[in-house]
Amino acid sequence: MVYRIAYTKTTAVYKSIAKAKILVEKAKATIYCIIAYTSLMGRPSTYHPSTVEVICDRLSKGEPLAKICRDDSMPGHRTVYDWMEKQPEVSAIIARARDLGEDVIASDLREVARGGAGSSGDVQRDKLIVETDLKLLAKWNPKKYGDRIENRLAGPEGEALKIIVTGIRPTEDNT
Repeated sequence: MVYRIAYTKTTAVYKSIAKAKILVEKAKATIYCIIAYTSLMGRPSTYHPSTVEVICDRLSKGEPLAKICRDDSMPGHRTVYDWMEKQPEVSAIIARARDLGEDVIASDLREVARGGAGSSGDVQRDKLIVETDLKLLAKWNPKKYGDRIENRLAGPEGEALKIIVTGIRPTEDNT
């Protein structure tokens, strides 16, 4: 009889453990659902037109977007690119500001090349600065600042090429 009581108590304990495991699994499932739900929600957007205005103002003065986004008061560069992707008007405004900023950089380069404002006084250093910035401008806006590349097909003396078509037999339709 003692054995039977011990067995009954053990069975009750096993049943309690099984119930506890089920409760733990249900709790885990609930936690996973909550985590999945919150990760779908994401952080609230920090978009505000005044922020875009400040970014555009600084871009139009020739400051790179990466440097602007490093400031503590500014959003990350990925956030700005997301705004540009989702809102075409923001993309157009930022593109215009970048274009103006590139003109400012080009103007500053002329001053450096002439030994004016921004010049280090060292000719070799100034030459390096000008060449580096010109290469960057050509990468950023090749139509405006890049080298003009023209491809022309010409004969050995520069004359126009003669086109000779062979292998086509006239048929009744194209005679």
